[in-house]
Amino acid sequence: MTNYIDLLGYEEAGAQGIIAGANAAAKILGKPPLSIDRSEGYLGVLVDDLIRVGVAEPYRMFTSRAEFRILLRPDNADIRLTHKGEKLGLVSTERAERTRKIKKHLSENLAELKSVVLSSNEWQSRFNALGVSILSSSRGKKSALDVLGMESIEMAELAKCIKKEVRGDVLENQELWNRLKIEASYARALESEQDQIEMMKAETALKFPKGFDFTSPRPDLALTKEEQEHLSEACPENIGDLARIPGVTPATTIRLIYFLKKRQQSPTPTVGNFPEATS
Repeated sequence: MTNYIDLLGYEEAGAQGIIAGANAAAKILGKPPLSIDRSEGYLGVLVDDLIRVGVAEPYRMFTSRAEFRILLRPDNADIRLTHKGEKLGLVSTERAERTRKIKKHLSENLAELKSVVLSSNEWQSRFNALGVSILSSSRGKKSALDVLGMESIEMAELAKCIKKEVRGDVLENQELWNRLKIEASYARALESEQDQIEMMKAETALKFPKGFDFTSPRPDLALTKEEQEHLSEACPENIGDLARIPGVTPATTIRLIYFLKKRQQSPTPTVGNFPEATS
């Protein structure tokens, strides 16, 4: 990777330095290397891009390069990465223990909020008693986590409504309230990202039609010129082949899966020699 240093910005080169330094020390100390996946941190995105895609022009670490950026947030960086630093001695024991406690409390409190399920009318009644209105078009039952995910509801208000159903910890641990609100706000989006990850694993055998033209204009697929070139040169037979093609990110793989599955569900197109995809 050091060959790419001249083609990086200062922050990107510094990020490489952190990885290289940590792994050099790990090798000398006989410890496992520091490896960060694309879904674990932007360092992982940068390293993966440089290894799989390569660099022909200055590379900058934009958030748009990450497929799972809803997960890669500043507020949860401690939970995502502290344990990795601890294994290499990059994080103090005190800091690692503090992070474990935060993670434990956050997990327990989220479970508590999920366990409280009431009808929309009951929620509205409880918040009306506080002079708070719930703005929601959906009916049916909702968990306390669903309610906290609403933009107009804060944890302090919710805590007053559910004090009969939950333990004191979720009501009193105010230092975690902001994190609970963030987790609740992103809950559905995170579920969607996890579904996409599982779909990528499940659809590896989904095949491309013979003679599939990756350069043909398809607004619903929206491949970049670079992606079209890499795919046309590699001629993948199925979705599983994409992982070995430089320049094809998980985001592109997801778009291709949706495209192929949509073709399976629609009649054979009359324009072009593109038979149906098969799995």
